[in-house]
Amino acid sequence: MSNLFISFEFNRPDRTYDRVVHAISTLGGPWAEVHYGHWYVSTALTARQVCDRLKSVLDAKDRLIVVDATHNKAAWANL
Repeated sequence: MSNLFISFEFNRPDRTYDRVVHAISTLGGPWAEVHYGHWYVSTALTARQVCDRLKSVLDAKDRLIVVDATHNKAAWANL
């Protein structure tokens, strides 16, 4: 299992937060919202796999970073 930290920011303020929350809740083991738009999740998925899954529920210009604190890796979009 990997300890992942996920952070995202919407490009437009009218985006629906619920779609991202639902996607995060399906990633695997325990998860928690640390702050608005900042999450912790324990999962067997890699940072790249999580990034790819979450990009599917974000707009093309939304920002996203997934940091794997266990394996010292990261994946991101629009940074």
